[in-house]
Amino acid sequence: MNADVVQEEKTSVLENAKSAFQNEDFTTVIKLCRDYLNVSENDLVALHLLGTAYARMGDYENAESIFKRELKTDSNQADAYFNLGLIYTRQQKYSDATANLEKVLELRPDDLQALNDLGVLYFNMGDTARAGEHFTKALKNNPTYKEAFLNVFEILWNEGKYTPALEHAYEYLNQLSRQDNGMKLDKPSMEKPVVQVVTPPPAITEDTTKTDASVIDAPAIISAETRRKTNSKIEDLFNKHVPVKLHGKKTGMNIAVVADFNIAGQLTQMFRLINEHTIHRARCIIVHDDYLTYDKDMVLSHNKEDDWEEARQIIENADFFHVGRFPKPHQKFNLPKYIRPKNTIVQYFGSELRQNANDIYNWHKQNNITGVAAWDYTMIENSPFFYHINMMFDSSKIKPAPKPEGTIKIVHPTTNRSIKKTELFIEAMRKLKGKYDVEPIIIEGKTNEECLKIKSESHMTYDQISVGIYGVSAIESMAAGHVVFGGISNFAASVYPDNPIVWITPDNIAEKVKHYLVNKVEISERGLAGKAWVKRYHDPRKILRQHMYLYDLVRYGHRFMPSPDEQMLG
Repeated sequence: MNADVVQEEKTSVLENAKSAFQNEDFTTVIKLCRDYLNVSENDLVALHLLGTAYARMGDYENAESIFKRELKTDSNQADAYFNLGLIYTRQQKYSDATANLEKVLELRPDDLQALNDLGVLYFNMGDTARAGEHFTKALKNNPTYKEAFLNVFEILWNEGKYTPALEHAYEYLNQLSRQDNGMKLDKPSMEKPVVQVVTPPPAITEDTTKTDASVIDAPAIISAETRRKTNSKIEDLFNKHVPVKLHGKKTGMNIAVVADFNIAGQLTQMFRLINEHTIHRARCIIVHDDYLTYDKDMVLSHNKEDDWEEARQIIENADFFHVGRFPKPHQKFNLPKYIRPKNTIVQYFGSELRQNANDIYNWHKQNNITGVAAWDYTMIENSPFFYHINMMFDSSKIKPAPKPEGTIKIVHPTTNRSIKKTELFIEAMRKLKGKYDVEPIIIEGKTNEECLKIKSESHMTYDQISVGIYGVSAIESMAAGHVVFGGISNFAASVYPDNPIVWITPDNIAEKVKHYLVNKVEISERGLAGKAWVKRYHDPRKILRQHMYLYDLVRYGHRFMPSPDEQMLG
């Protein structure tokens, strides 16, 4: 076989691989490229296609290996660095992601997407200044670059710089006008500061504009939310089962509840609860019907073409996915293409875990997607699932607290002052003692029996504000009928959304304690609520709230919540 024929066959293989890639047939791409690389082991095109196909399949370990192999062959392959950056971003390895996107900018200093996405990484890591520098540079290179404009606007707005934010918006619109027809918009007077937020600003977004097949799809964290705000058709799509009287109160996400089967009616029950009791909208797509006549939104096995098209629109425009059972691609919509670590939870039910536990565990570990299940003996060690078990406490171990009369005693049990943030308690008490009849008591070096005796003679407890969740000490105090003050994060709220702890932050401890010193009757009321909590059972509304805070944790990471009802209506 002569050299021309060999080259023609090799070219044909690569063309077939590229065609398969365009059709999202990544299994074929992988096979063709691996066979090709057995002959031409350092071919850059084949290596890049292979790495990208692995990444699209969610096989980040193999993708990382191939891109590193590509860079070993040629260290100037900017797209390989870019794809490594995206892989590490999806795995929340932000330091590695940042390093690789910085390499892209060394090779292509004016790469708009790398500038924007690196800015997003710095923003997510808490470095707003460096994030702003990258967004600003992207805008300098292209004044009409939408993603960078939105991100600069977001930073200004979140910092309360409303006038600069609006000036920035008008300058952007002027750039668009000049580009289109040379016209310039008149800037309105900025003499009066903007003091009322009518609509929330767009959240920090990663660019999704690169269309080269050799580049992984950038994770579209909130681009659907931005589209929704300017597209009433999408809003109507997700409002379909929202009570009309609640339309104006739906300020949250568009949620797609998607499952192959409606297991025990749980998925449709969840979507109804979201629509009726939260700030979010939801639609429910069930692929296969069954004989159990559960509530329905959309069942695709009825084979109505309009339903398939509507389902595709829901999936393409959803901000968040609540997936029932393992997510599988379908010939008419590829759900795995849209799910990301920060926009998805996957809920499992017993039999699927029992039959496929190891495969499910490995998929979640590889893709960094949050899984959810009720407590089940089949859960495997070190799995990434969220499953919630209440800590047990025998209320008979502690005597009830006295009536809140005379001097109000507030205790702080601490085994580690640094972890418990004892200094915050001492400072808050310094502000209050002398103005109010309060006696602070720090409990240290005491046995549990001694600690319980002191609690039985006191009225309130400062627990801690460090880990964002409560433990046995707080439960003991609630069982005694104390008002308990503690820092509650979104993770804790996802587990115990209706806990009667008084939620505090480092800035408002004294103010929250003062309220109960002034309103002593509320100490008894809050104490009774604490006692009831110890015996509380699960109900659908509680489970709904758990999911809402779990969604928040998945999207935004660990953060303290300002209110127990931030996402609820009424």
